[in-house]
Amino acid sequence: MSNAEPPVAAGRMRAAVIRHSSFVIRHFLLLALLCAPGAAHACAVCFGNSDSQMAKGMLAGVFVLLFVVLSVLGGFVALFVHIARRSAAAAPEQSSTETEGLK
Repeated sequence: MSNAEPPVAAGRMRAAVIRHSSFVIRHFLLLALLCAPGAAHACAVCFGNSDSQMAKGMLAGVFVLLFVVLSVLGGFVALFVHIARRSAAAAPEQSSTETEGLK
């Protein structure tokens, strides 16, 4: 027989390490939240000052992102319209060449 630990003892040790590390992580997060400054909890908009520079900058950022999303979606629409027009223009030419080949 070998001198290795039985698997049951290794499993118990691993569970104890996991339990200890989650205990440490939970307490560290609690300490970090308690020590955080009060200004980090909410922005000026959340406090009700909607005329601040931060609120205006956030509104400008929302409009820029909205413009980017709408321009990409518009590009997709333009691509599909272009493909539909090309296929509609190619359909009569293709049907006329097929009928000429049958004669």
